[in-house]
Amino acid sequence: MRRTTATAVDRKGVARSAFALAVVVATASLAGAVTAAPTLCPVALLTGTPCPGCGMTRAVLALARGDLRASWAAHPLASLVVAEAAAATWYGVGRDVRPSTRQLTLTAGLTAGALVIVWLLRYALGTLPVV
Repeated sequence: MRRTTATAVDRKGVARSAFALAVVVATASLAGAVTAAPTLCPVALLTGTPCPGCGMTRAVLALARGDLRASWAAHPLASLVVAEAAAATWYGVGRDVRPSTRQLTLTAGLTAGALVIVWLLRYALGTLPVV
């Protein structure tokens, strides 16, 4: 049986933490730069109608700037997605305990369902982002 030393686990945890920090810093630095970029969504480009995830990038960047109103207007579920990403990062940084496949599938299914429900509501109310 192969033993993992404490040093190897610590190095892996430090590397993951550094990567997570780099992602946060990169997002924060882009937050002020991206405000009115063209859409890159293939569904929106092909159909002319925004997909359920359209506006999410702008919403997350608005959250990074601290602009909750702009984030909510761009996509109401951005804070949920950021919380899920933070939880995934928390579990992924230096931990041997992982959520089960069932938990991950349930979370992904509920998030996808919420995205579709919010998209339908925004479509009905005419508040989808402009493509």
